[in-house]
Amino acid sequence: MDSRDCQYFSYYSSSFPFHKQFLGQEANPEIFRECIRQDLHESDNFRMCIYKVQKCLKHYCNDWTSWPFTHQGEKACRRDPRKYNHFPISCPSYKFASCIKGDHCELCHGVFEYCLHPAKYRTILCQDGTSCNRPICFFAHTLKELRPETKYNWCYVYRYPLYIQSYPDIMIENGPNGNWMIIPCNPHLQPPLPISVMVLLLLDLEIVLILIPLKYANI
Repeated sequence: MDSRDCQYFSYYSSSFPFHKQFLGQEANPEIFRECIRQDLHESDNFRMCIYKVQKCLKHYCNDWTSWPFTHQGEKACRRDPRKYNHFPISCPSYKFASCIKGDHCELCHGVFEYCLHPAKYRTILCQDGTSCNRPICFFAHTLKELRPETKYNWCYVYRYPLYIQSYPDIMIENGPNGNWMIIPCNPHLQPPLPISVMVLLLLDLEIVLILIPLKYANI
C-alpha cells in the first residue's frame, strides 16, 4: 500500500459503503484512493475528531476551505475533542478578545470547535435538507444522519472576565437580589433547580459558571 494512504486507512472501517464501480472490474488505484478520501472526509468520526484538528504536512494551501487538515494561524483550527474535555458552549473571552487559558479552556474557541463538538455536530436538521450545497455543513440532512444531542446542566466551575451573552442552551438573567441566575432554556427537560444551585456568584468581576451533562447530574 502506498505510504501516503496510511493516514486514510487508519481511519477506515467496514461501516463505509462499498463502491459499485469496483464490482466486476479491475479497480483503478487513483479512483479507489479518491473514494476512500470522500467516505472518510464525510464520516461523522472524521468531521468531529480529525477535520481541522490534525496538522497538515503541507506548509501552505491555496484554499483552506477545501482541505480538511489545519495550517498554522488558521481560524478554523480546533482542539481534539478526544484529548481536551471542553463543553459545547462558546467561550466569551475568546469571542471578544483572546482566552488566557488557551488549549486548557473548558469552553469552545470559535465556530468550528463549537459546531463540530461531538455533543452538537449534526444534532439539528439542516433547513436545506438534501438540497444543501455547502462544502461543509454542521447539520444533519436526513433523519438517518441526525445524532442525539448531549444536554448539559451545572457541574464544572469556570471563571472568566465578566461578559454576558446569550447561549444556545442556557439563559442568564438578573436575579431578584442583584445576583446573576442561570436558567435552562427548556424547563420541561428536568425538575426545577433550587435557587442555591442556580445562583451565579459575582466575585471580583468574574462569574462562576457551573455545568454538567444531564446524564451525569444527580438532581
